[in-house]
Amino acid sequence: MTPVQKSQHIFTQKYNKQPELTVYAPGRVNIIGEHTDYNDGFVMPCAINYGTAIAGSKRADHIWNVYAADLDLEDTFSLDEDFPQSEQKWANYVRGVVKFIQERYPQFKQGADLVISGNVPHSSGLSSSAALEVATGKFCQQLSDLPLTHTEIALIGQKAENKFVGANCGNMDQLISALGQKDHLLMIDCRSLETQPTPVPKDVAVIIVNSNVPHDLVTGEYNTRRWQCEKAAEFFGVKALRDVSVEEFQKREAELTALESEGKALFFDKTRTNCSNCHQSSEANSAKETFTNYRYFNIGVPSNQELIKHNKLAVDFVDNGLLDNPMVKGDEKQKGKFKVPTLRNIGVTAPYMHNGVFRDLKTVLLFKDSFNNPNRKVNPETGKAWEKAEYAQTINPDVLKAKPLTDEEINALEAFLKTLTDEAYEE
Repeated sequence: MTPVQKSQHIFTQKYNKQPELTVYAPGRVNIIGEHTDYNDGFVMPCAINYGTAIAGSKRADHIWNVYAADLDLEDTFSLDEDFPQSEQKWANYVRGVVKFIQERYPQFKQGADLVISGNVPHSSGLSSSAALEVATGKFCQQLSDLPLTHTEIALIGQKAENKFVGANCGNMDQLISALGQKDHLLMIDCRSLETQPTPVPKDVAVIIVNSNVPHDLVTGEYNTRRWQCEKAAEFFGVKALRDVSVEEFQKREAELTALESEGKALFFDKTRTNCSNCHQSSEANSAKETFTNYRYFNIGVPSNQELIKHNKLAVDFVDNGLLDNPMVKGDEKQKGKFKVPTLRNIGVTAPYMHNGVFRDLKTVLLFKDSFNNPNRKVNPETGKAWEKAEYAQTINPDVLKAKPLTDEEINALEAFLKTLTDEAYEE
């Protein structure tokens, strides 16, 4: 059953009538141009035969009843009042689009019952979010006969993702979802919004391979990469990196390593951070620096419930750490302590901590800073408060104590740590 068929079928079952309106928007893959759309560059994506459908009917009031059939979840909000973000992530893509359509057309207050169904795998890098945004925009357009072009719908979807959901994506995903054509790639100038359909040769097929690596624009490294590009554009004194020529970049490339240099200085400055207290061998400035003192500490790492569940362990399982070493002879003071790992190749050895509880390197830095910085309240990977330590009784507070770090200092430290990657691992 296709998403269109499924959304219509479930709508009929749920409301005992046929939907008045059905819309559809596809997901996408990008062929040429990674991370260039938010740099005002050129991209060439194509729509795929996976997408999102919305079936619905008008109501006699201003209420939107939204049912996500594939998740078996519901959301309800009124277009007659200012509605906030939902605690349900999926619902915010719908709410965000409606909010910004209302911003453009304040008279849009038509209520509706909706059923959403899609077959774009979530967090797969195939733009399930853009498909949902564009489908929602099309639904609003046809629900109230709004004078919106497909390009305008795409840009409203992007704005919803940027401003309401919190992912600083460019405009490529929404534009190809709104403007894609069967058996065509689409060249997009992300600054002018000019497009040029390009036929796919008959003897060529686009194959999608599932790496099973989760992709999240909000909690992953995407927002960081965009921030870095914006800082680089600022460095060159241009609106976007599109405006930097190869020649100009090569002339000033060395200066861009300043962030890495700042991170290195922070790392070894014991008056500003505690990094080198543990992640430095006794031989300072040694060419053979291993970035560990080979000692054992408990730094309050949370338990990895996913790993515990995978291994079919008890929910309250605690990794004993050093205590399980027979050499400590059952000394309970060693429970929960783990050896300081080397930072060599740290940029390519995710997941992190002894139990793999953090996916991203930056999350590790934010976690450690949270012990000293009251503003670090939320784990960016979960969107929730940091979990409590797996075993708090033996935490070593002295190795955690340091000055709070700014976002810029966190970024600088991350940049330096990624320089510790061996040549064999570099792209």
